[in-house]
Amino acid sequence: PPRVELAQGPTYAKSGQNVTLPKCHVTGYPAPVITWRKLPGSLAKDRTVQDGGILT
Repeated sequence: PPRVELAQGPTYAKSGQNVTLPKCHVTGYPAPVITWRKLPGSLAKDRTVQDGGILT
């Protein structure tokens, strides 16, 4: 089964403000798929990069 380790709770920001999200470490077999979400709405694909589960 997947195992998820997340260092902190929700992150809040004002519109237009840059945000640093907590690291999320996930393991399992088969390898879990990591998905980041913004509530409400969606993350702008032209303003985000996800590499190995790290969102910037």
